[in-house]
Amino acid sequence: MSSCKGTLYIVNTPPNSPNRLQACLELLQAEDHLILIENGAYWASEGLSSSLQDLPCPANALVSDCQARGVISSLPTCSDEGFVDLTVQYPRSVSWF
Repeated sequence: MSSCKGTLYIVNTPPNSPNRLQACLELLQAEDHLILIENGAYWASEGLSSSLQDLPCPANALVSDCQARGVISSLPTCSDEGFVDLTVQYPRSVSWF
């Protein structure tokens, strides 16, 4: 597993807090990665994911959180194991709660 230079941004902020997501998106760089977990998975739904278009970095939603909330993700999903792999690959993580 290769190591990355960027930051893993972990967002669990629900859509009723759009300013937090926007603040996170403004920090993203090409070497970063965004993952939506818990209530943040709602952002991956078709009606809300337009704010995640044209990101400079990869973005995923945690599949188990999408399933638990009935969200059909318009973003690629990752498993819990994939999430753990991301935390190992990136030297830093920032959680947005």
